[in-house]
Amino acid sequence: MIQKPTYQLLALGTPVYLDELIDMLKDMPYISLVDIDSINERLPLLILYYGQSPEDKDRLYSIDLERRSKAQEVLPIVQDVLKFGEYVPDTLSSINAFVLNDEKAVPKLRNRVLSWFGLLDNTRKIFISYKRNDTTTLAHQLFDTLIKKGYIPFLDSYSLEPGVDFQEYLMNEISDADMFIMLNSSNYDQSDYTKAELVAASRLGIGILQVVFPKSKNFEEARFSSVLHLTEQYPQDKEYEQEIVDDIIYNMERFRAQGFRTKRRILVDGLKSKYDGKTIVTLEDGSVSVVDSNTVYYPITHVPTSEDLELAYNSMSKLSLPYGVIKKICYYGIHCRCDKRNHMNWLNTYNLPVLSEDISDTE
Repeated sequence: MIQKPTYQLLALGTPVYLDELIDMLKDMPYISLVDIDSINERLPLLILYYGQSPEDKDRLYSIDLERRSKAQEVLPIVQDVLKFGEYVPDTLSSINAFVLNDEKAVPKLRNRVLSWFGLLDNTRKIFISYKRNDTTTLAHQLFDTLIKKGYIPFLDSYSLEPGVDFQEYLMNEISDADMFIMLNSSNYDQSDYTKAELVAASRLGIGILQVVFPKSKNFEEARFSSVLHLTEQYPQDKEYEQEIVDDIIYNMERFRAQGFRTKRRILVDGLKSKYDGKTIVTLEDGSVSVVDSNTVYYPITHVPTSEDLELAYNSMSKLSLPYGVIKKICYYGIHCRCDKRNHMNWLNTYNLPVLSEDISDTE
């Protein structure tokens, strides 16, 4: 199957080291450099705005930079951070710029781009939600193919451990997932589990790919999902050709970054609610600083582990943070298993350089 472009990069301003960046992304054929006229609004987009001269501050483009920045789709890039105000449009003034002062910083920019799209999240977890009597065969085909493609799929008939609380485990796995594949068959809502799964995925902002079979129902919780319709020639209880299975996974991958960005926005919105009235600034590594709070957060879009504390520490150690600033990872733990939440709280009792905070506790 031919790999199609999935993620879009748009370079504005006066680009520097752009060829070097594209060369470093050549092993990622699903990332493509586009121009303004060829933007596909259905695909994830990251705008690299290079502010390298006074002319870049007031350049006119047929694109709404203010709206794009609010949607977290813009990364300002400067060679000299002291020139940010002179070289970058005022509409981007609240976004922390990436400093690209020489070619040695290009690998770091590459990682920033991949992180922006959620491609450095090594969990790659996918939750498959289905009605057993309807679509078991297809669910198993998806499970097997996802494993071969390097994902970590969750399917209750394969993935549930013995001796666990069934419902709690399911909700935890949904909150840990990058994407939610909903096999919307005719009897999908005839199970309390599938309905609860969909509600949880919607609330958490997880990207939903809805595979719609004939005679299935519409669900309010899936109104913002990506939809793939299957026609009458594909009954819900059959084994599918591999091309169909691959196409489902391709469509899932198209919108995985969008789901990642939504989950991250929910975390940032939780911080804004907690620190009502304070300014939130995104730092170079993706961390979030709450102005006048002496606290910097590293957002975790999955169920956190002790390894995330080390990851956040290593990342934030490269930033020029004031002495004494409090470093935390933040996560949305409303469906996090009790044992995992208790473990993170237990780690907070030790004098670790990075703490954890469940943003859902602020609701």
